[in-house]
Amino acid sequence: MLRSLFGKTLHERGKSLFWWCLGVGLTVIMFIAVYPSVAHMPNIDKFLEAYPEAMRKIFGIQDFGSGPGYLNSEMMSMVAPIIFLVFAIGFGGGATSTEEERKTIDLLATLPISRVRIVVEKALAMLAGALMIGIVMFACVWLGGPLAGLHVSTANLAGAMLSQVLLGLAFGYLAMALGCLTGKRAFGVGAASGVAVACFVLYSLGTLTDAFYRKSTLFYQAVGYQPLSHGLDLSQAAILAGFAALAFVAAVVAFKRRDLAT
Repeated sequence: MLRSLFGKTLHERGKSLFWWCLGVGLTVIMFIAVYPSVAHMPNIDKFLEAYPEAMRKIFGIQDFGSGPGYLNSEMMSMVAPIIFLVFAIGFGGGATSTEEERKTIDLLATLPISRVRIVVEKALAMLAGALMIGIVMFACVWLGGPLAGLHVSTANLAGAMLSQVLLGLAFGYLAMALGCLTGKRAFGVGAASGVAVACFVLYSLGTLTDAFYRKSTLFYQAVGYQPLSHGLDLSQAAILAGFAALAFVAAVVAFKRRDLAT
């Protein structure tokens, strides 16, 4: 495996991925452990009614008594997207630009592989890492949820995890494209993060006002229609995948044309 750039990248990030997966697993277990106390809380409906209406709309808070309702409110609407965005944007922003900043890009470019393949294998490594985190999150809910009385559809859970992975990849590949274009990790990470925040703000404002653009934001495609409750919408997943694919192509083109001598 280490003979490939894909394997080398995963090997270099092995410790980081381990801690990511461990942290994600412990976070999910914490949410699951709290569920029995929340589900059996007296007057839970009145408690939810006390929440500001704006907060209920933005975070999709409907009920804490059901497994999907609790996870949508507490984890899937905010915590999970942040996890995948931070991981993917950080990974993508430094995919090639870190090599440039460390002055090792010349060595990488002398390998008997094309620039296109370099970006492809780096992108596949990011995909593998995001999938690992998604699998850990899925496994913790699927295995630990029933022990706490938190029951969700296996198909819906898998669809929700896929949506989260695709959301992360969409912005992760955007960060990769910006890093390939400029050779600056900070710019790639910062700009992609700024776009992600702007998209979330638009999504939030659209949710509050039922604006027409709400469904056109990537956050709606990932969490807005609540795939954990309603199942995966293939058309919404296709939009996320399409954006990720376009960003990936932009990264390939940018790195192929970049003058690495500068």
